[in-house]
Order: sequence, then structure tokens, then C-alpha cells
Amino acid sequence: MTERIAGYDLISEIARTASGRILLAQSPGSQQLLAVKEMLLEPESGLSDEEQIARFKRETDIHLQLSHANIVKAVEAGMDGDRHFLVMEYQPGHTWRDIMDRERPPLPQILEWGLQLCHALQALHDIGVVHRDVKPANCLISPAGQLKIIDFGMARRAFAPGITQSKMMLGTLNYMSPEQLLDATSVDGRADVFAVGVVLFKALTGELPFPGASPTDVAHRLLYAEPTDPLKLNPHLPKSLAERLLKCLAKDPDYRYLSADSFARDIEAELGNPQLFIAQGRIHSEQSEWKDANHCFQQAVSLDTSSALAWFHLGQSLQELGQPDPASECFLKVVHLDSAHVPSFRSLGASYRASGNLQAAIKMYQRAWVLEPSNRETCLALGMTYRADGMNAEALEQLQILAEQNPDWAPARLEFGRLLYAGDQVERARTEFAAARRLMPKDPDTLFNLASASHELGMLADAEEAYEQLLVVMPEHAKAHHNLAYLWLAQDRLAEAEEHLVAAISHAPWAPSFLLLGSVLERTGRLQEAIAHYRQALELDPRNSDASIAMAHALQRNYQPNAAIDVLNRATESAGPRTAEIHFQLALAYRIKGEDVEAGGAIANCLASSPDPELKAHAVALAGQLNLPARRGSGRGLLGGRRASGGR
Repeated sequence: MTERIAGYDLISEIARTASGRILLAQSPGSQQLLAVKEMLLEPESGLSDEEQIARFKRETDIHLQLSHANIVKAVEAGMDGDRHFLVMEYQPGHTWRDIMDRERPPLPQILEWGLQLCHALQALHDIGVVHRDVKPANCLISPAGQLKIIDFGMARRAFAPGITQSKMMLGTLNYMSPEQLLDATSVDGRADVFAVGVVLFKALTGELPFPGASPTDVAHRLLYAEPTDPLKLNPHLPKSLAERLLKCLAKDPDYRYLSADSFARDIEAELGNPQLFIAQGRIHSEQSEWKDANHCFQQAVSLDTSSALAWFHLGQSLQELGQPDPASECFLKVVHLDSAHVPSFRSLGASYRASGNLQAAIKMYQRAWVLEPSNRETCLALGMTYRADGMNAEALEQLQILAEQNPDWAPARLEFGRLLYAGDQVERARTEFAAARRLMPKDPDTLFNLASASHELGMLADAEEAYEQLLVVMPEHAKAHHNLAYLWLAQDRLAEAEEHLVAAISHAPWAPSFLLLGSVLERTGRLQEAIAHYRQALELDPRNSDASIAMAHALQRNYQPNAAIDVLNRATESAGPRTAEIHFQLALAYRIKGEDVEAGGAIANCLASSPDPELKAHAVALAGQLNLPARRGSGRGLLGGRRASGGR
């Protein structure tokens, strides 16, 4: 049988406290949902039953008088037998406390809720009522973002005769004003303003302004300690907002806002403050939520088109969203507003470099460097852009100075080393990479470059150690697996080489790794598997001369000369440094088949492709064996290259 109270069908219990329970109910003869609060006598309250009933009646009398968009509407109150109840509108949603426990809403949303709370409290104060228990748990937030106060159990008319025992503490301690702590019966609306300040402080910073390990500690801090500086807890907050929060929390009510309405006006001013949206945008930026950040920065710019800071952050967000041209427009706007804004010149340099306009990037970095010559990030970016534009002498000078002036800054040593490596100064480069490693022992780029330079210098033990350390730090580094396999292949450690090449391919299907694995498989007698891997290398990189030649050799060993000839003929369609060698291999393949005319044509093409002296001698000797004059022809080669990947 359905439980009822005063004719209302009770559906389920929504919440319960020691003094009452909230029930979801249905109005008789309709589908309207309501909330019914039923009073429960609390034996441990220190109050008599008569005092508890009187308090509940006072609550219902006050609640029934209230009509405001931010206050849950009371419908009726009364008794059903010995059950005291209050019927209210049903408002779906979550309490502000539940929301605080689950997430940190955006700063503007928090202030919007604070504004609505102030409006609701002002409606109470206008009829002479003080709430005395303003806290997040008593604020319900609807799915649409509307706030409503839902509980008036501690409310009373200002300076009215007391019902409650004089020594009983009213309100929730963490949100209570000092004067309420001393005498809860003689407070006015400024006590509620204090509580609103605490609610907003907690919502905006994540901490209470008067924290304590025990109720006694909290009470002592409320009475005697200054609140924690909100900017220490949330440095993003606008300074003006932090000052307003502290004004709410003044010990002396005369130094607070004199009304909830006056605080509401200042909250509205903050909602029109571009710094608020810049602050929220920076919070989104730190979490890489760039679309949300961009929206906030657009709001800031719309509120103040002369804010260089807003334009700068908007440009940064556009840059992160892959929109370099609009980003550059924002940075140009900044330098128009503030011609000494170094970060904007630096960001313009990055935008121009990303779009390929290296000369414009260099000018921007140079301007930033002139304005702030001690900024090493600018100096590094300028040196790297010089290098990208082929201005190697300027890059070398810039990065050498930077490395000398900042010997303990790893990025400078690493980039200087890279430039030296690119200029074939491998020993000096390795020295810089080793210095960078001492400063950043687990940086993947540093380890890879150090290993590659050591490998190239024949310092194989050092190279092996650096590659293995890199793979501890970054097991998915495909090129480290590849190069380590190349090192081990040279030492006939075929099983280890194969293991690392399989790992390299699993992380990145790279043609040189398939080619090198084919070589390992061929050396271990698995010719069919080797051919399959050579084929895979050519599918990934059809112009790979090494793969074409290796596959042709393997096919001939597998007694597939026609297939070998097809591979080599396709390779001749792409010009490259190994064109002459491909034609020579093609001549050998034709010779094996007995097709001497075709072999002679391939020899002619080989000789026409500027072979090196040794290859030329072999080609002339083969032409003599064929008893055919070497004739010139046209042929195209394909790309060559080492099978190990260097670190440049």
C-alpha cells in the first residue's frame, strides 16, 4: 500500500537528516511531482520536543512567505496526525556541495551561482529574515544552471525572540560568521553575506578560508585568524575578485558588504571583467582544453578590445587549434597595442616558421631578442630558425654563444650538437650530446643523438648502452630498435637483431626496417621470408634502391630470374644515385637467362649513368664477355642510402 501524508502519495525518500527527511511525492489527482519535508524529532539535539516543533513551525511560516526565482517554493504546511510536514515544489538537480565534490565548474559559472544566491538572500533580508545556514548543501542547482535555496531550518527574523536554547550553536561551523559563533540570536543579513563569501571562496579555490583540524581549531581561526589569501590557492583569479572575497570575510560586519545586493553588484562587475575569462581560459589551457580556452579568450576580447593580454592568449589558443593565420593576426594586434610584448614577437616567429615564412620568423625572433637579449628561449628559437633557413653560419654562431653562456641548459647543448652533427663535426657533436645527457639523463632525443653519434664514431659499446637506455625510457622508439639491430647485425648477433627489428616494425612500419629484417632473414637461410620483407619495404617505399637490389638478388637465389628482372626494370624508372648499379644488376640477370642483347642494352645504360670506377670496370668487362660493343642508352635509377638511420 502506498504511503501517504496529508493526501500526497509518497514515492521515495530523496534525503534524510537527523531532524527530517525529504520525500518525493505526487499531488492527489495529478501527475505533478512535489517534495515533502517531514519533521523527525531528534533525541540528541539538546532541545525538547516542543522546542523542535516550534522551530519547524517557524521554518514553515518563513518559507511560506517567500516567493523568489532562486528559492524553492513552499506550497503548504501542516500536520497529518502527529506528523509535521512542509510541501514544496520538486526541483531536480544536485546540491552545490555535490558539484564541488565532483568537479570544479568554470569561474564565470561559479560567480553566476553566487549572484543568484545573493539575489535570493536579499529577498529574505528585505522581509527581515536571516538565513543563518548558507552553505553549498543548502543550494540546489538545476540541470539548466538555476540555483535555489532549499532549506530554512535555521532561518529567523532578525532580533526576534529566540526559541532555541541560548547555548546551542546554529549553522554549519565552516560557513559561520564570527558574530554568529558568539551569539546566533543577534545577527543580521551581513552574517549571510559572510557565508556567501565562504561558499564562493571554497568554490573558486577548492579550499576553505578558515581551515582547521577540529571544530575548536576552526572556531579559533574564525574569531582570530586572517583568511588564507585566495590568490595563493588559485593564482589565476583576478586580483579584484580576490579582494571582494576578502571583503566578505572581514571579522567586523561593518567592514563587509552591507547587503547581499551590494555584493551582487560587485559580482556582476566581475562577470564583466575580461580578466575573469582570461583566468578561466588559462585554466582550460593548462588542461589542454583548447576549444574551451579559445571561447573564454574570445569572451575576454569582446569585453575589452584593448586588452593585449586577452589578444595574446586568444592567439595562443588559435595556434594550438591549428589556425596559424588567425593566431598571427592576434599577435600582430598585441604588438600594435604593446610594441614591447616579447612573447607576442616570439609567438609570431613560431607562427611564421610553421607556415614556412622563415625570413619573417627570423625578423620576429630578432625583435624579441633585441627587447630581451637574456631570454634563452628566444635565442634558441632564433638559432633553430637560422638553421631551418640554411643560414648555418649564423645558426652555429647563435647556438655556440647560447651553449657557452648556458652550459647547464640541456636544450642549448642538444641543439648545438645537432647543428655540429649536421655539419659532420661528429666528435664535437657527441661532446655536446654527452653534456646534454648529464643534464637530461632520460630525454629520448638526447639519448638517440648521443647513441647515433657514438655509433658513427665506432664507439659501439657506448652506442649500445645509450640505445638500450633509450628503450628503457621509451620502449616504442622504432628508430632506436632499428639502429641497435643494425649495430648487432654488424657483430653477427642475428637473433638479437631480428628481435629488435620485429619490435621496430611493430611500432612503426618503416621501409628500412623491413629491408634490414629481410637481410637478417636471408643470412639465416629463410629466403622466402626475406623476399616477403623486401617486397614490404618496396610497397612502403617504391623508390628504395637498396630494397630493389636486395630483392632482385634474393629472387635470383630463389631461381626466379624473371621476377628479379621485373623488379630491376621497375627500379630503373626512378632516377637516383644507384642507377648505374641497378642497370649493371639488370645486365647480370639478363646474362644468366642468356638474353645477351638485353644484357648489352643494360650495360650501355650502366655506362651512361656515370658509374664509379670500380663498377665501370666490371661493366666494361661484362660487355667484353658478351662480345657486344657497349652502347649508350637511357636509364633511370632509384634512391640509395644506408640501412641504419642516423640521428641527424
